[in-house]
Amino acid sequence: MLRVHIDTGVVETAPCGTEQYGVVAHPSGQFAWVGGYGESNGYWFADFSEKPYKCTKLGGNGIAQVTAVTLDYDDNVWLSGYSNSTIFKAHFGRA
Repeated sequence: MLRVHIDTGVVETAPCGTEQYGVVAHPSGQFAWVGGYGESNGYWFADFSEKPYKCTKLGGNGIAQVTAVTLDYDDNVWLSGYSNSTIFKAHFGRA
């Protein structure tokens, strides 16, 4: 996953999977979530808060082919499972 600083144009990378789909960033700019559509299930949590940046695969348990990700005001992450027409709720950084 790439993070681009909008003022400086600096590009930074967290090593997530190869087939992401749908992304949402935390307002702090330090965290992001992306769907793992091509990887059958789950999603990725990218942590840009300290180097080396990391990306953790989360979910499974029926979270299938995530195509959309959003964040609410309580830091709940909402994910849509394309192949099973389901919406999932996760908490900040974890399934």
